[in-house]
Amino acid sequence: HGIGRSSAAGKIRIGACRVNGTLEVTVQDDGPGLPPDDSGQSGGIGLANTRARLHRLYGDAARLTLANGEHGGAVATMLVPYHAAPDATITHAPDDTDR
Repeated sequence: HGIGRSSAAGKIRIGACRVNGTLEVTVQDDGPGLPPDDSGQSGGIGLANTRARLHRLYGDAARLTLANGEHGGAVATMLVPYHAAPDATITHAPDDTDR
């Protein structure tokens, strides 16, 4: 991520939410951000490969963008169709309330 260009320790924030039928995943850093002449579609081989894989899996229903954050840093946003797992169950370790 773009934070690698910073000489000081940085922070990365990861978020995910479902918006209607789409899963939105964001990764934001507090680094220097993108150069002023960057259109947000660059990002090197890693982002290009990720975009290609997303397109192969989801076609035009997926998107990966890179932009400057409102308060500095860079934000990568990935949108993919949301599909719930058909047999998803939540399990947990037993505790005192299970006895």
